[in-house]
Amino acid sequence: MKKLVVIGGGISGITFIKEVEKSSSKFEIILIEPKEYLEVPYAMLRALVDPVGIGEIVRKEIYKIVKCTHVRAKATELKLKSVVIENGDEIAFDYCVVATGSAINGFSNLKIRSQQSKNERDNQWFEENKILQNAKNIAIVGGGPIGVELAAEIAETYSDKKITLYHGGERLLNQLSKGASKKALRVLKSFNINIVLNTKVSFAKETSNDKVIRLDNQNYSYDLIYKTFGNKYDSTFMKKNFKECINEINQIIVNEYLQLKCNDGIFVIGDINNVAEMKLGAFATKQSKITAQNLISLTDNKPLKKYKPFKGKLSIVTLGRKKGIAQLPFGRLDFLAFYKQKKNFFVDDALNN
Repeated sequence: MKKLVVIGGGISGITFIKEVEKSSSKFEIILIEPKEYLEVPYAMLRALVDPVGIGEIVRKEIYKIVKCTHVRAKATELKLKSVVIENGDEIAFDYCVVATGSAINGFSNLKIRSQQSKNERDNQWFEENKILQNAKNIAIVGGGPIGVELAAEIAETYSDKKITLYHGGERLLNQLSKGASKKALRVLKSFNINIVLNTKVSFAKETSNDKVIRLDNQNYSYDLIYKTFGNKYDSTFMKKNFKECINEINQIIVNEYLQLKCNDGIFVIGDINNVAEMKLGAFATKQSKITAQNLISLTDNKPLKKYKPFKGKLSIVTLGRKKGIAQLPFGRLDFLAFYKQKKNFFVDDALNN
């Protein structure tokens, strides 16, 4: 059997493993992932305001989804034919798939703690919900999809909160159409959210818990600040041996088959690669499935299938429980945002084995 190592147990990594396990018995699969569960990231903002409802179904233990060997550790160095983990052990492989994903830049409030159990993560979410409930004056910095969804979730669930959303651009959701931006602005204002555009804030350090925003030489204090600055990528484990394969924002450079450009025995899928398309769960899943097919083809000496990036704008942004925006390449079909919620944010599709 060929030894296959997968680094990262998020949506991309677990979907890939499920596909390989369904299609082939040629591989001994080893997953390197510190936490014991898979969490559905695009349902987490709803889970923050509803930890008892959807919060109880957004994560599941990995062993209940896939059958592979799970090494609960962080990868610290990728070599040509092995991975070094944090305790110094080295795991050899014939093939490797990197699927380490991304994190919301600045969103330290809800950060996953290394080697967390599912129960610990569940408890963390209840703790964060209590902090939110106790806060009366809340600031959200960043008017992209995360900031806009978060503002709507909090305002709809807790109508007594005073919420201010700061955004550095001229319009919210600036990566989507102007019509989408106008709808987001209209809906958020209907929730009595104070929206401040064209404004870049800094963070004063007068308090140890960083609850002060500095703007125009004045300090503004809040009970709670959420920072949502887009995605950040961690490819530190690649830098010693594959520095030339990392771009300026720490994404890993791949070819048209999603292989590492300097090693065709290593594939890179999901947010962490430099494929020029919007970083969405649907595309991560698509990449996972085609990579599973290509890996099997590679071992059978058959031609690989090229991955064709999605061109155009595509995004579903929820605005509370009843409203939302669904941006498609040919226009908007906003009812799809409601369908996304009706389907529990597609949690079952991600977590079922």
